[in-house]
Amino acid sequence: MQDDRRAHLVLDPRRAVVVMGVVLAVLVACHALALFILRGPGVEAFPAGAPLSRLLNMDGETNLPAWWSVTLFTVGAVLCACVAAGSREGPAQRWRRHWLLLSGILVFLSIDEGALIHEELSRPLTRAFDLEASRWEFWAWTVPYTALGLLVLVVFGRFMLALPSSTRNHLLVAGAVFVAGAVGMEFVGRELWNPFDPNDGTYLAAVGIEETLEIIGLTVMVRGLLVHLRDHVGPLRVGWGEPSRTSQEPRRGT
Repeated sequence: MQDDRRAHLVLDPRRAVVVMGVVLAVLVACHALALFILRGPGVEAFPAGAPLSRLLNMDGETNLPAWWSVTLFTVGAVLCACVAAGSREGPAQRWRRHWLLLSGILVFLSIDEGALIHEELSRPLTRAFDLEASRWEFWAWTVPYTALGLLVLVVFGRFMLALPSSTRNHLLVAGAVFVAGAVGMEFVGRELWNPFDPNDGTYLAAVGIEETLEIIGLTVMVRGLLVHLRDHVGPLRVGWGEPSRTSQEPRRGT
């Protein structure tokens, strides 16, 4: 009997959702603490208040909430690549490139979130198109990104229709919730933005809702991909050596 030296990695979607839900709850509580530090009474007497609020504030960058978003984008990219790796035979092979492209898009979004690419685009776009700075200096990125999102939706139209209904529904809900936060609440935040008081409580509350929606969208995406792997690809096999006969069983679905 041939020895299978590959480790089998089984990820339980339910447990993953519990972990991601706990992390989200902690991040929301941390954002509330940051808001209290910035707006609460007597915070000037708290020397660690400023750095702690920057670390926890969902309106900040390169901090804990941003790190979690980068992590979820990266996990999603890895899971899409795993689906592609398990789609080399049968009908599923037709959509393998789409899974790889989706993985690449998520890698870019992960880099974008960590490196602030979209933030850096806003000022040049505002100047290039002579837009009103007070309304577009931090928000001009939403226009090209929305256009690219619509293009991706068109390109992936047939792919989405070919997916199992559970996977398709997860991805559609994930995208809708994420866009509601990333674009919809972004414009709400713009209307609430006060350049004379960047720590305005109402604005920071809107930012909290925005980031929470984005993370919920990413969480739904990760869950959908885990369910797809479980139901239509099979356990991940990591390692080296020739697989045993039992590991060569045909896989189901897209």
